[in-house]
Amino acid sequence: MCAAKVIACTGPRTSATVGGRPPGSWKQVVARYGPMAVFVGRFVPGLRFLIGPVAGITGLRPLPFIVANVLGALLYVPAAVGVGYAIGLGLGDYLAQVKRPVAQLDHVVPIVVICLTITFLLWRALRAARQG
Repeated sequence: MCAAKVIACTGPRTSATVGGRPPGSWKQVVARYGPMAVFVGRFVPGLRFLIGPVAGITGLRPLPFIVANVLGALLYVPAAVGVGYAIGLGLGDYLAQVKRPVAQLDHVVPIVVICLTITFLLWRALRAARQG
C-alpha cells in the first residue's frame, strides 16, 4: 500500500511504464473512473496489486487515490477475514482431525525441498560442466 501511495504521489514523472506507456485498458479505466477504479480494484484478484501503480502512471491525484485505497482496504480486509473465519468455523471439526497428519509434514516438506534444491543445483552444475 505504501509503494502504491508513493507512485500515486510522484505521478507519471517517476513511475514505471510498460513499452513507454501504461497498459492501455487499465489507463483508460483509471482515466475514466478515477478513484472508483482504485476502490473496485481492491476487490479484484490480480488487479489489487496493479491498480496503485497504474493510478500513479495515469496521474490520479494523491488525495483521491489515498481515500479510495483506504476505503477499499477498510471493506476488503474485514470481508476477507470474515470469509476465512466462516470457513474455519464451518470446517473446525474436520480441520482438527487433519491437524495431526499435516503437522507431521512440517518436518518432511523442508527436507524434500532441500533435497530437490540440491539435486537441481547439481544437475545444473553437471550440465554446465559438460557444455563448457
